[in-house]
Amino acid sequence: MRKILIGSLLAAIAVFIWGFLYWNVFPLKNNVFTPVPDERGLAQELGRYLSSSGAYAIPDPRSSPDPKGFVGNLENGPIAEILYQKEGSPAVSGGRLLAGLIHMFLSALLMALLLNLALPQLRSYGSRVTFVLLAGLAGAFFAHLGNPIWFHQPWSYHIFKTVYDVTCWALAGLVLARFVRPDAA
Repeated sequence: MRKILIGSLLAAIAVFIWGFLYWNVFPLKNNVFTPVPDERGLAQELGRYLSSSGAYAIPDPRSSPDPKGFVGNLENGPIAEILYQKEGSPAVSGGRLLAGLIHMFLSALLMALLLNLALPQLRSYGSRVTFVLLAGLAGAFFAHLGNPIWFHQPWSYHIFKTVYDVTCWALAGLVLARFVRPDAA
């Protein structure tokens, strides 16, 4: 168990560093996020209409007592999901960074435990890396690529997030496969 914990921690650190590079250093996200022409004005309007932090849908099925009204609103547009936080947030927060690292550690630990269960079939390093990569790909594929289908969200955004998740699991797999192996018990 000690090697699983160490491998999970090192995998989390590798993913943490990769996340910083992917989201903050590389300009990839500039091709995914569309700039808002009047960001301050839109923020003020959101504050005017949205009284509290939360998830909002336009159209909202509850906005029309007649189901045909909702369907008409959906067909006529616009369609939006707004994930809204009314209060500001520090640009960099030690608490958020720590919470993110803990999330990455627990995710890597869950994957390491899954990998450990599959060990009898995964004797080589390459097979263990491939297992983690395919498990991560399956999760990312399901979690992100259904959103453009079901919720009318942009493909580019969810492909961007899928690529991030898959590259994270590739890195985690390279680390975990060194620690979670048949001879490490």
